[in-house]
Amino acid sequence: MGILYNRLLAVINDEDLDSTYYHIALCMLRAIDSLHELSIIQMAQMCSVSKSTISKFIRFIGYEDFSEFRYA
Repeated sequence: MGILYNRLLAVINDEDLDSTYYHIALCMLRAIDSLHELSIIQMAQMCSVSKSTISKFIRFIGYEDFSEFRYA
């Protein structure tokens, strides 16, 4: 979880406050302890974005796909 935490913090520090990626990273940081339990649909609903936006974000922060992200 340390690497994921650092990647999410990097997004928070680098993105504009009104960007979608900032919002997703903030939502994920707030729920960091339960991310491994969420499906991509639940995560998209939690962040108020689409599944494809979650997939793009996951690739943006350096993961191959959602399953690799969940494992991390």
